Amino acid sequence: MIEVDDIVWRVDNHYLGPPGKTFPIAIRMNALWVGLGFAFTLLVVLRTVVHLSFSYNLVLIIAVSTAWFTSRFMRRVSPERPVRAVLRAALNDLRSPRQPKPGQTVSVRYSARLNADRHATTTIHPRQETP
Repeated sequence: MIEVDDIVWRVDNHYLGPPGKTFPIAIRMNALWVGLGFAFTLLVVLRTVVHLSFSYNLVLIIAVSTAWFTSRFMRRVSPERPVRAVLRAALNDLRSPRQPKPGQTVSVRYSARLNADRHATTTIHPRQETP
């Protein structure tokens, strides 16, 4: 079995450009897929929800937003923390319960089953006085 060398692994996971025309910077392969996915999602949202017409300004907005988002997102991705783990952590953070703000009214609801169990097992005895 061939040992994986860090230098070889690092070169293999970077896109250096088309054959014969090397980019001045190395782009990680994961960043290409994350950027393409974000650009497509942003295009769909801007065209269907915001109703922007397809123009130079829309392409410029998508290109700048994609470059900014991809660079910020890929800072958190490493060989020890893959893209899927970063996405899962972000979703868990978005779905987690938050503490109430100071002064905010908090209401707690019991489910019907908990209420039924609580009333079924609670017995109130009248207080008996000893003579």
